[in-house]
Amino acid sequence: MNVTEDFLSIEKSKERDSEWKKTFTNTSQTTIRLSNELNTLLKFADQETPNTPTWINATKEAAKAKADDRVYKLLRTLIPGAKKITYHVNDDQLEVETDKYTYTAARNGSKEVGIQGSEVAATLSADAYNANPQTFEREYKYKSE
Repeated sequence: MNVTEDFLSIEKSKERDSEWKKTFTNTSQTTIRLSNELNTLLKFADQETPNTPTWINATKEAAKAKADDRVYKLLRTLIPGAKKITYHVNDDQLEVETDKYTYTAARNGSKEVGIQGSEVAATLSADAYNANPQTFEREYKYKSE
């Protein structure tokens, strides 16, 4: 799933040959449904944030609740900087691509998230990171190559 305004546009997702419909062949998964689910998850957690894209009352906050780009704004609030989100069914793995790192992965409901394929390099020694020197050296070489 691409996290772009075009892909997540509610109006564009309704078009017969939209990227949304090519990605989600199940007709029950709509951008409107996704926006409502995201809003439910975020509206109380994000309440204190200025200019939040969430809405508590759709009638009073109609501009937010009916905005064409509301899914995009809500996803960007949930996962700041997300450009692409991919769910791998076979591995039960969620990948998120951002500007700063390539992917994060959370598997099998684990709350641990790790950076994979990153350009981040260790600048200190194994002792400074309180790590096993052999493991540190092996990992450092693997990431550097």
